[in-house]
Amino acid sequence: MGIIVSLVLATSATSQSAVLSEDAKVKARWVSQTIISENLVSESLSSASEINFTGLPTSEKIRKILQYTHGAVTLSNSLNSDELIEIYSGIVLEKGNQREKTIYQLYHDYLTTINTNDLQQGITPTFIVNFEKATQNQDWFVANRAWILLSNISSRAGNNNLALEQAQNAFKVIPNEISPYVTDARILTLDHTTYLHNLLLNPEMAIETTVELIKQKQKANQSIDGLSLLNNLIFSLSTWREYEISTHLARDALELEKKFDANLPGLTEFRIGRLLNNQGKFLEALPFIESGLSFAENPVVRKNLSIAHVITLAGLGETELAQAEFTALERAFLSTNGNKNDINFNSARAAIAISKGDRDEALRLTASVNDATVQKLLTKYNSNTSDLLANLENAKDRQAEREAALEREASLQKSRAEQKARTNQLLLILSGFLALSALLAVIFARYRDKISKELAIKTLEAEDADRMKSEFLGMISHELRTPLNGIVGIADLLAMQAPSPDLRHKAGIILDSSNKLTHVIESIVDMSRIDGEKMELYPEPTNIHAIVSELEQLWRPAIEDKGVTFTSFVEDSLSEDIIIDKQRLRQCLNSLISNAAKFTDSGRVHLHVTAKLFEAKGETEVTAIIADTGQGMSQTVQEKLFTPFLQADSTMTRKHGGSGLGLAITQSLARMMGGDVTMVSNQGRGSEFTMTVRGEKSDAAIRMDEVEDLLSEVPLAEIEFEKSQDSLRVNAQADLGASSQNASSQDVSHQDITQDGPLILDKTDYAPIDLASHDLEPDAATPINTVKTMDIEINAPIKRAQPTIRRDTDNLRGLKVLIVEDIAANQDIIKLFLGPEGCESLCASDGQEALDVLNTQVVDVILMDIRMPTMDGIEATRAIRGSNREYKNTPIIALTADVSAETNAACMAAGADIFLTKPIMARQLIESIRFVRRFQDTGEDTDKDTGEDATVNAA
Repeated sequence: MGIIVSLVLATSATSQSAVLSEDAKVKARWVSQTIISENLVSESLSSASEINFTGLPTSEKIRKILQYTHGAVTLSNSLNSDELIEIYSGIVLEKGNQREKTIYQLYHDYLTTINTNDLQQGITPTFIVNFEKATQNQDWFVANRAWILLSNISSRAGNNNLALEQAQNAFKVIPNEISPYVTDARILTLDHTTYLHNLLLNPEMAIETTVELIKQKQKANQSIDGLSLLNNLIFSLSTWREYEISTHLARDALELEKKFDANLPGLTEFRIGRLLNNQGKFLEALPFIESGLSFAENPVVRKNLSIAHVITLAGLGETELAQAEFTALERAFLSTNGNKNDINFNSARAAIAISKGDRDEALRLTASVNDATVQKLLTKYNSNTSDLLANLENAKDRQAEREAALEREASLQKSRAEQKARTNQLLLILSGFLALSALLAVIFARYRDKISKELAIKTLEAEDADRMKSEFLGMISHELRTPLNGIVGIADLLAMQAPSPDLRHKAGIILDSSNKLTHVIESIVDMSRIDGEKMELYPEPTNIHAIVSELEQLWRPAIEDKGVTFTSFVEDSLSEDIIIDKQRLRQCLNSLISNAAKFTDSGRVHLHVTAKLFEAKGETEVTAIIADTGQGMSQTVQEKLFTPFLQADSTMTRKHGGSGLGLAITQSLARMMGGDVTMVSNQGRGSEFTMTVRGEKSDAAIRMDEVEDLLSEVPLAEIEFEKSQDSLRVNAQADLGASSQNASSQDVSHQDITQDGPLILDKTDYAPIDLASHDLEPDAATPINTVKTMDIEINAPIKRAQPTIRRDTDNLRGLKVLIVEDIAANQDIIKLFLGPEGCESLCASDGQEALDVLNTQVVDVILMDIRMPTMDGIEATRAIRGSNREYKNTPIIALTADVSAETNAACMAAGADIFLTKPIMARQLIESIRFVRRFQDTGEDTDKDTGEDATVNAA
C-alpha cells in the first residue's frame, strides 16, 4: 500500500502548474460550456456532392464552396479536394467576378502543388514567389487569402513561427469596414491563428482567440466545429501540464461525442485516462480507459490506451496483472519493429517498477522518460533558430534563381566573352553582398523588435508620468484655490468695508498677495498643459479694439502712478471681428504690458497694434508691438528670456519677482495661434517685444464688408449712414471711460518711443492692485479671477437683440439665493458677499440637498459648487434643467476651483448660465447675479429648451 501512495504522490506532485491565469481558466471553461450548451458541432459530410446550394444566389454559393475548399486545404474536413475544386471552378469560372476568379486560381495552384510535393522537403521557390506576389495584390481580399495559404504552407512544413507571422500579416490587410468579405476574412484568419497558437503551445493566446472565434462565428451565423476547438485546447494545455482544466475540457468533449460521432473513437477516452493518471486518480481513470479499449479501432489509439491501462493497474497496486499485460503489449509492439525505448513504454515500465518497490529501476526509467521529454521539448523550441536559418536558405535559393536569370539575360545582351565575364563577376559580388545583407537583416530585425518593445514601454511610462503630473498639478491647483477662496473673499470684504483706512490697506495687501499666489498656480498649470500638449484653444469672434481699450483702462493708473506715460494705437481695420482665442490673446497682451510696466521707471510704455491681410488664405495677421524705455537687457539675459522658470535676474538681491513663466507661456500661446513672440533690446535703453497671431474674419465682419461695398455704390446724398446707429456691432470703446479714449485716440507710432533704441519684458503677467482706492476691477487686474463664461463683448455678434437692462434687475434686495457648497467657510463668505445687497441666503451641502430645498421653496438664483459629495454640481445642474418643475429655468451660476476647460464645458453642457472660478470676489459675484437676472427678465432663459446659448461665450 505504501508503494501505491508513493506512486500517487509522485504523479500528483507534478500535476499542478501556474501557466494559466485564473482569468484564462474561466475563459476556457466558458468555451466548453458554450459548446456543450449550444451543441456547437459542425455538419459532417461524407462527400462534396452533399453540399446544399439550393436557393442561394451566386455570391453566397461562391462563399460557401470557398469555406469548404479552405477546410480541405487545412485538413479540417475530410472532403475530397479534387471534387471541391471541380465544383468550385464550375461556379466561379461561369458567373464569378475578377476577385472570385483570382481567389479560385490561388486555391487551384495550392492544391495542385501540395498534391505533387513533399512539404517536409520543401517545394519549388517559384510557387512561393507567386504567392508572395499575390500578398501584394491591390485587392485586400486576395492579399489576405494569399497570406493565409502561405501561412498554411509554412505550418505544414513545420515552420510554425513563420506561419504565425504570416497569419498576422493576413490580419493587417483586412480593412475596417462592414461587408461579408470582411467578416469571412476575419473569421478565417482568426481560426487559423487559433490553430497556430495551440501548435506553438501558447495556451493563453489560444484561449483568447478561441473565445473571440466562437463569438465572431455566432454573430455571422456560421457553423462551429466545437470538438476540434476543444481537442486543440486540450493538446496545448495538457502539454503545459494544466491537468485539471484539461480534464474538464476533455470530459466536455466526451459528452459531445456521445451526441455526435467522434472523429477518432477512443482518443478522448485515452486523453481523460492519461490526464487522471497524471493526477494520481487511477481508480477514476480506469473506466474511461477500459471503455476506450472496448471500441477503439485505430492501432495507435489502441496502443496508447493499452499503455495507459498498464499505468493505471500499476497505480492501483495490481502489479502482476500490470506486468502480464505489459509483457503481451511489448511483445506485440516489438514484433512490428517498434522502438523498445519508446517514451510511453518506459513510462509504463517506471510505473510497474514503482509498484514493485524497485526504486533503483524506477529512478532509472523515470530519468530516461524525463530526458526524452526534455530533449523533445528542446528540439521543438530550438525550431526558432532552425526556422530563421531555413528562411535564410530560402532567400539564398531565390537569390540564386535571380542571379541565374540575370546571367542568362546578360549572355543574350553581351556578344563578347570578356563582357560576360565582367558581368558575372559583378553578379557574384552582388550575391555575396545580398547574402550578407539578408543575414544582417535577420540580426537587425531581432534587435529592432527588442528595442521597439523597450521603446514602447518607456513611451508608456513617460505618458503615464505626464498624466500623473497633470493630475497632480490639477489636484494641487484645486486644493490651493479652495482655501484661497476664503482668504480672498474675506480680504475683499475687509478692503471695502473695514472701519479704518489702515485695516483696508492691510486687507488690500492680503488680497494682492493672494491674487499673485493664485496667478503663480495658474501659470504652473498652463505650463504643464503646454508641455504635455494638452492646452486647447477656443477661437471666437474677437474685437481687438475692445481688448486693447480694456487693458489700457486697467494699466494706465498703475503705470502713470510711476511717472511713466502709457500710450496705445490700434489700426482702424482691426475694428472688425477676427476669429481667435479671445482669452488667450488678452492673457498674452496683459503679460507683455505687465513686463514692460515692471521694468520701466521713467519715459514711456507704448502698445502698437496693426493688421495684415492674407487674402489667399483668408487670414489676418495681427501684430502687437510693446515698446518701453526701461532698463533693457544684456545678450546673455536675452538668450534665456523665454526659458520656463528662469529669471533674467536670479540673484538674492533681485529687484523684481515672478515665477519665470509669463514669457514662456506667452510665446507658446502665440505659436499655437499661428504666430510668435520676438524681441530686441539694448541694455539701459529699453526693449521692444513683437507678438504676431493669425485668425480668420468672422461671418459678421464679412457681411459688414459686403454692406460697406454696397453702400459705396450709393451716392452719399441719397443716404445718411451713421455707424453709431446702424452698425452691426457696437463700438466697444464707448463704455471704457474718457481717460482711455483720449489716450488711445493719439496716433502714436511705436517708432516714436524707440528713437534711442528698443525698449523690456519681465516673465510675470499679473497686474498690480491699487491698494489705496481699489478702483480696478479684480477680474481685470488678475486674469486668474476672470469670470470664465461671463465674457460679454459689446462688439461680439449676437443672434438676438441686446436685452434692455431694467433697474429692478440691479436691485437685489429681497432676492432669495440658494448657496450649494459643501465647505461651511465658503458658505459663510458668500453670505457675507450677499448680505450688504439685501439678499436672503439658503444653504445646501450637496446637490441632493439642493433639490430638496427647491422642491419646498421658491429660489431666484442658484450658486452651484461643482465638486461635492453625494451629488456633484454638474449632476445637480443636469437634474434641475431636466426636471418639469417650476424651478427648471432658475438661473444657475457655477462655482469651482477647477480651472480646466473640460470642467467649463461640462458646466455649460449641463445647463449652467455662468461659470465663476474660485477664488471669487464680492463685486464679481454680485455683477454675475445681476447679469443672469437681466437675461431672465428679458425672457432669454427660455432659449435653453431650444439648445441656444442665451447667456455668454465660454472662455
